[in-house]
Amino acid sequence: METADNSRINASIVGQIIEEECSVGRFSDNCIYLFAEKDSTIAKKAVRLMKDFKARKEAYLNTYELEVVKKVELSNHPKIKERVEKYGDNFLLQLSTPSEYTKKFIVAKTDENRLPADLELMVYEAERVTASSLKDLLIEFAIDNTEEFISLIKDSLTERELLSSYLADPFGNILLPGCSTTRSAPGTNKIPDDISYKQKMEIFGRVPENLIKYRKNHDPKATAELDYFLEHYYDRSQIWDILSQEKPEKVRKHIDPMQKAKASTMDLVVRYIGHADKSRKNDGHFRLYLKKGGKEELVHFTRSEGCILYLIYLLDRKKNEDEVDTLRFSGDKDKYAKLFGKLYSMVYPIDVEHKEKYGKEKFYKLIEDRSAKGEEKQKDLYIVLRTMRVDIGDVCERMGEPPEPFVIPNIASHLTILPKHIILPPEILSPEIMQMI
Repeated sequence: METADNSRINASIVGQIIEEECSVGRFSDNCIYLFAEKDSTIAKKAVRLMKDFKARKEAYLNTYELEVVKKVELSNHPKIKERVEKYGDNFLLQLSTPSEYTKKFIVAKTDENRLPADLELMVYEAERVTASSLKDLLIEFAIDNTEEFISLIKDSLTERELLSSYLADPFGNILLPGCSTTRSAPGTNKIPDDISYKQKMEIFGRVPENLIKYRKNHDPKATAELDYFLEHYYDRSQIWDILSQEKPEKVRKHIDPMQKAKASTMDLVVRYIGHADKSRKNDGHFRLYLKKGGKEELVHFTRSEGCILYLIYLLDRKKNEDEVDTLRFSGDKDKYAKLFGKLYSMVYPIDVEHKEKYGKEKFYKLIEDRSAKGEEKQKDLYIVLRTMRVDIGDVCERMGEPPEPFVIPNIASHLTILPKHIILPPEILSPEIMQMI
């Protein structure tokens, strides 16, 4: 058995860690996917276990979800496809690794008996991999910007609350009692977990000089102490938040979502067809195609609202290029309702007297809060964004194209596809519509 704190992050104590070139089209990071019938006993048990897990409200680096799916398109992911088809693996998690360009996955085979332990171990492994990735990202930034990094953490080094956090075990509450794991012995330079309070404080105080030593010659002792410090420190000090929010230009080169977009040659093409598809009610008069070389495929949207929202994102990216920002649907709801209504009446010219008003009402319903407490805030919008990812991600998978530039991970994100690859008809690019963006 692999050890629970084994430094070899490519090994796992549950299933196998697989590295692929990109995300799976429909997968979201930190969502555990169970391949099963949705009404099966194992599916119901998995949903119940995840509900119990989330009810514990413990602090984790990632936010975890669970989704039961019958089948996933894996044409662009041969290693995962082989595991699923050859060995019957049915438990998958796409890992969050912000310091890496490629994607890693935990792929395992579970059943009803092993499911409770496997779910806990999946989370443990995901936390472990994300922690390692964030640590790599921070140290890379620190080496390139040593003085600035020291300045950022200097005031924190003497804060009582931070020192208290530093003494805590960042993964102490992740494994349930009874999980069969062991702890690895420290390597030559590895700092053992059971060092004294005084030793921890000494390591804490040597961070600035260790950063300089590491940058100069990768001094083994400095490396080990810096590694130990970052393992116990970054997730509580909020340095990552500081770097992300206050120093984006410094961090961007370390975590650049545009890289896959710059490498992509696939176009998003919207065409006027002139009639709706009677067999597929959401294939309207304008339709979206993904085109790469001589191959193209139509995107069938699960929800008509998804088609219109995606058009809005395409228009915004096309017009504003690299100046795009989060679309504030709630803050500018009247503006976006008008645009949504206009596009809806063009794509789905339904037989009603006030076509644009019909579309506007759909938009308002999409972004409404479902409860006074906001417990289900914009639930419909969340569902539509999720179905958009599935609709477009599956086509990316079949086209052999990384999905990242073409999907919208969450409401705070945007498309990274280069504007030159967005091909829109003149009707959609009309002055009237472009002025609404």
